[in-house]
Amino acid sequence: MNLLVTQLKADRNELSICLHDLLSPRNPGCHSLTAIKRMTGLIDTIVINDAQGLRENLGGSYDKHKIALDRWLGCVKTLVEFREMTGLEGDEDTIKASFRELLSPIREEARLLRQRKRQEIVKWFEKPASKELESTTANFCKEVAFVLLKMISWGGLDMKLKEFLGIMVPFTKRLLEWFSVEPISSTARN
Repeated sequence: MNLLVTQLKADRNELSICLHDLLSPRNPGCHSLTAIKRMTGLIDTIVINDAQGLRENLGGSYDKHKIALDRWLGCVKTLVEFREMTGLEGDEDTIKASFRELLSPIREEARLLRQRKRQEIVKWFEKPASKELESTTANFCKEVAFVLLKMISWGGLDMKLKEFLGIMVPFTKRLLEWFSVEPISSTARN
């Protein structure tokens, strides 16, 4: 077995644990920044090192899943950047309460960072990047979860999509709420 394949296998195993540990508490604002960065780094590495395998695995739906994954990762990475910039952690209410105490230049920069991502998220749900990508929180989570499940390994004890969504949906709803974007249900669009 070549070195890349061995490393990819190790990365998939580690990502399964990282994702479970990150998503289970369902509060994106309270996790260790080191752990979040490790998880996003593993995802980025697997996407690069197994691009062909993911394309083959996902077939014609690769683009819509990749768009959803990139969007989700963008939200997670923006949250990390905000927390590094401000030193704040916790749920949205805790961060808002402590935000006022920050020095003005930090507040200004952090506010702008969050607002830019917020506007981007609002546009996603107004106009999907591909016609197949549904613009509801549940469908967004399903697109992300589907591709993530193709990237992780549970050593033969694989997780079903429905089970993974049980931890993915609450985490992602909280993540979107952190940006002050109300989760969108499929009924709200009709």
